[in-house]
Amino acid sequence: MAFAYPYPFSKFKVYNVDPKDLKRFEVKARNESMDIAFYTDEPGATTGVEDFYPGTTFEWDFMHDEVQYILLGKAVITYSLPPLHDKVQKTTAQKGSIYLVPRGTHAKFRIVSKAPYRHLFVVMPGGFYPQDKKKRR
Repeated sequence: MAFAYPYPFSKFKVYNVDPKDLKRFEVKARNESMDIAFYTDEPGATTGVEDFYPGTTFEWDFMHDEVQYILLGKAVITYSLPPLHDKVQKTTAQKGSIYLVPRGTHAKFRIVSKAPYRHLFVVMPGGFYPQDKKKRR
């Protein structure tokens, strides 16, 4: 009988999110930085917390589906969706907001709060962030 799934099963573990876990990460290709903590990197999902700094704009192309739940701060998000990216849309997210960023989305996050824009993220599937590049808990 063939194995039912094309990738291994994920493990179950509970993590306590602590802002002290966040470490500076430089995105050299974009000359941007953020603070980040990874909690899981399993086949099914990678999870963690990111802080974007007040007064900054962070631009990203999402090659995966990602759910973000905002823990702190506020951002104006300008985005376009695949396949053609022919319509630019704008929305605002703040503490308590949750949203799905579909794979292929191009987005700019302009941080408009005095506090960092802190969000819990869930990247699906996992494995997009090489183990040797980031310190894991």
